[in-house]
Parts: sequence; structure tokens; C-alpha cells
Amino acid sequence: MHPVPDALAAGLLLPRAGQAVDRLLRRAVAAHGLTPTSLGVLGVLARGRPASHRDLAAALGIAPATLTPAVDALERGGLVRRVRDTTDRRVVQVRATDAGLARYAAAVDAAARELGARVPPPSGAVRDYLVAVVAAAEEIAYGRDASADPDDGPAPAAVAQVEARGQGAHPAVELDGHGHLGGVGPRVAEPDPAEAGR
Repeated sequence: MHPVPDALAAGLLLPRAGQAVDRLLRRAVAAHGLTPTSLGVLGVLARGRPASHRDLAAALGIAPATLTPAVDALERGGLVRRVRDTTDRRVVQVRATDAGLARYAAAVDAAARELGARVPPPSGAVRDYLVAVVAAAEEIAYGRDASADPDDGPAPAAVAQVEARGQGAHPAVELDGHGHLGGVGPRVAEPDPAEAGR
């Protein structure tokens, strides 16, 4: 039997770990009527400024057409609203409503409790390794620097940084550099199965 090199073994474990965590995340946010994609939309908008549909899609690393059902569902639920840009009337901006921000906060808290109860907290070295893997993979796949400053331009990178926030044994995971889970969601242009029928 030919031994599997360590790099390949780790590469094979990463997707399985990601899928397992994704299932936990989906279950936690579904209890709040959200999907990981809609949670990511609200996370980007929770920064306090509106974003165009194109910028939201870029921030989440998905195609604009893939994002449309998520934004439509959020709008129907009163969690976001679309408004014309005041400087360029051709551009439609998406804004989170107060109800959307409250739902986002509740879903993030639920996801943190679910993951904190079921997933062991990573050490600093593991967290650093995962950030490096994401950065390298996104650079190869998308030709962009995943460690770029999220305020440097209109479309922040899907994952700017992951850093611990001192909250006990299970630190919060920060995906956009601002304490929000902007960037949670599919990294490729695949529709979220829960939103496909909406």
C-alpha cells in the first residue's frame, strides 16, 4: 500500500471538516429562517453601509445571479430593502433593516453556541494554518489576495482574516475583519439548495 503524503491527507480532511461545520451552521441559522448565504448578506450589511448587488456577490465570493434568490427572500421577509443610490440612480443598493440586523445577531449567537458546543476551539496555530489555506486557495482560484483590507475598495475579500475574540473557551470567529460573518456562504457560484425554490 502506498502511503498518503501528509499534505494530501490534510487536504482531504479539510473539505470533510468544512462540510461538517457547514451542516452545523446551516442547522443553527435555519432555526432563524436564514441560510449561510443570507447570513453572509446580512453580515456584510451589518457593517453599517449599504452595498450594491455586485459588491455583495463579490464579498461573498458568489455570482450575482446566485445571490438574487437570497436577497429576494430577505427582502420578502422585511430583513433588507433595495434603494436607489443617491449619487447614481442606475445603481440599486441593498440595506439591512432593523429587523434584519436583529435576526442576524440572533442567528450569529445561535451559530456560535452550536459550534461552540460541538466543535473544539482551534489553537492559534490551527487558526493560522486555516487562514493560510484559505488565502492560498482563494489566490489560486480567484486571483485575489484573501488577506486584503476589507475597506480597500467596494468589494471586500470573502475572507479577510480570522481572529480570536476573547470570549472564553470558544472564541468568536471573525470572517471579515469587522466582527461580522460577512463572507459566510458558498465560495463558488453554486446556488444555496435551501434558496433554490424561493
